[in-house]
Amino acid sequence: MNNSQQMLEALEQQDLTSTDSYFNKALEEDSDEVLLELAAYLEGIGFYPQAAQIYEKLAPKFPEVYINLAAIAGEDGLIEEAFDYLENIGLDSEWYVSALALKADLYQMEGLTDVAREKLLEARNYSDDPLLIFGLAELDSELGNDLEAIQGYAKLDNRIIYDQTGISTYQRIGLAYARLGKFESAIEFLEKALELEYDEQTAYELASLYFDQEDYQKAALYFKQLDTISPDFEGYEYGYSQALHKEHQTEEALKIAQQGLEKNPFETRLLLLASQLSYELHQPEQAEAYLLKAQENADDQEEILLRLATIYQEQERYEDILALEAYEPENLLTKWMIARSYQETEELQDDLLRQTAAHISPASDHMAELPESDNDAHIFVQLPGSDGRFDIPAHLSDGFHNLTDDDDNYRAYLHRTDQGQIAVIQESEYREDLAENAAWRSTLPLLLSIPLSVALTVWIAHRTMRPVKKLSRSLGQRQDNDLSPLAADDVPSEITGFVTAINRLLERTQENMRQQQRFIADAAHELRSPMTALSLQAERLNSMSLPPEAQQQSAILQQSISRNRHLLEQLLSFARAQTLEVQRPKSLISLQTLFRRTIETLLPLATAKNQDIGAAVETECEIWADDTEIFTLVKTLADNAVRYTPEGGRIDLGFDETATHLVLWVEDNGNGIPAAERSRVLDPFYRILGTEQQGTGLGLPIADAIAKRYGGRLVLTDSRQFAHGLLVKAELDKKRLQR
Repeated sequence: MNNSQQMLEALEQQDLTSTDSYFNKALEEDSDEVLLELAAYLEGIGFYPQAAQIYEKLAPKFPEVYINLAAIAGEDGLIEEAFDYLENIGLDSEWYVSALALKADLYQMEGLTDVAREKLLEARNYSDDPLLIFGLAELDSELGNDLEAIQGYAKLDNRIIYDQTGISTYQRIGLAYARLGKFESAIEFLEKALELEYDEQTAYELASLYFDQEDYQKAALYFKQLDTISPDFEGYEYGYSQALHKEHQTEEALKIAQQGLEKNPFETRLLLLASQLSYELHQPEQAEAYLLKAQENADDQEEILLRLATIYQEQERYEDILALEAYEPENLLTKWMIARSYQETEELQDDLLRQTAAHISPASDHMAELPESDNDAHIFVQLPGSDGRFDIPAHLSDGFHNLTDDDDNYRAYLHRTDQGQIAVIQESEYREDLAENAAWRSTLPLLLSIPLSVALTVWIAHRTMRPVKKLSRSLGQRQDNDLSPLAADDVPSEITGFVTAINRLLERTQENMRQQQRFIADAAHELRSPMTALSLQAERLNSMSLPPEAQQQSAILQQSISRNRHLLEQLLSFARAQTLEVQRPKSLISLQTLFRRTIETLLPLATAKNQDIGAAVETECEIWADDTEIFTLVKTLADNAVRYTPEGGRIDLGFDETATHLVLWVEDNGNGIPAAERSRVLDPFYRILGTEQQGTGLGLPIADAIAKRYGGRLVLTDSRQFAHGLLVKAELDKKRLQR
């Protein structure tokens, strides 16, 4: 048994003295291979200093242990030391990729997520390890690069990654789609993740998404799953209770809220929700208790004060409403209820009478100085044995009484002493005026603030609607086929649901368009091969010695095949032109060179019709764009002009510039297009009747689609320089033509 094994046995027996002794012997006597195994084991059980000591010794012979040393240093927070270790592993080392991955982890620990991502990107140049792809996707997710994250996760086998990391790629994709506002896709992936492996966080996200989509039944279903399988999961009770409440299961909702409060008795949201549910279930005492508890820790007291005032108002507890004034509420309705309470109660005035009587003693030396009345408070004091103005019946007991004297009403407090009965009396009319004035003092600021409130409301409404107007302008400026989701960041919460619904509609529409485009492209691709084969067979047939009638039929066949091949090419071009999401590479394009290429391509057809085709502009202009697209645009317009202009006609190519647009144009002296038909010819497959040319009806729609990709449009007008003819202009946004 070697020293390493004896050390581990001593460690298992918790004999630390022997453990240290055998460890030192192992360093001196055991082989490198044994020590390497020992270090790995010690590192695995958290004995980092001992493991590092072994790695330091072995590093000259086993450079890969520098990675272990760096990992240990990182665990100890020694980031710079960790990087120093990793510098010992060069590009030529088979462990270089591992070193890059660890560097990414270290940068991540320092909060330098962008730098960490760069290290993983570098590692991906040398390895296709799924964990590298996963790590890169995780960093993209953290950085908010959700589309890139989705693409990364989609490359991975969910089961393999889950076995290695305990993380579901389906869940990650679902969460990324949720952040992008693509809720249907998010739900699809999250449900798939939950089917394969139950995860409480996934169930919670699903429940929350369904709640946000107002599908409260499904939300409650997933919340119930959490409640059954993972009752210790934090914070699900609030959403679960709300979902049940939306489904009109108020009693069950209250039980769930109370269940959450058992875990966290001071959760303000749950206390307010429990109070609301109790109130709806006609349990005002319980509702009040929850509100008072919430009041202890709530940052915003306004809602709580309003709810308390409402409960007190229903129970005619005016003194409690008045007590709320000490919190200086700002809510207008709360202030109004306090003002009304001043009118409803006389408790304050009665307290004044009671306190006055308590401080009067007939035996005092100062009694002679005491006035019979306080004009300010309209209080009269009648002492025993004095000739007072009030005839108080002797049978009246101590306490409050209502008196009448000379048709005036008074409120009296009687207090019996050893010397006799003391009476403190106040005018009822004054008491009413006092209450009314108090009410006015409470409501006057409210009334004075109404004009200001109206102005503020108008201003706030204007400010709040600003994002909505911005959203409207953004929609108006969009390309016709731009179906990307609307940004909902700055939109008022009241219409967030509306924006979300629009985004779902846009997503479905976009998916339908993608399917149509894929169908067109796939069909064209599938048909192109057999059409090419037919063309070759027709050419072979035409080269044979055939009877005149057969030759005539062969020529017709070739023409038909040629038209069909042209149609297929047009279909493919149309599908490519409509695809928005593909970002095509840009290159520097000379318009004069572009015109020459177009003319050279169409020259045989123009020559056959004895047409004059050329560039009418001599100045140069260079743009940044996709060469294939711009060439297709100009060639399509010019080809259309050549085909539909009669023999001996003229076709000019050129361009104009405005402050915001580059205008590519093709002009001819042909028969033109009637004004009523000009909008129709931009529809796919629409052709003007009565023309000799047999086109596909796709040329101008293709050109229009390309123009829209560059923020522009196609405009058809009468010829400017010829007595008759057509001018077709492609107006392109200059901003889209920059590098």
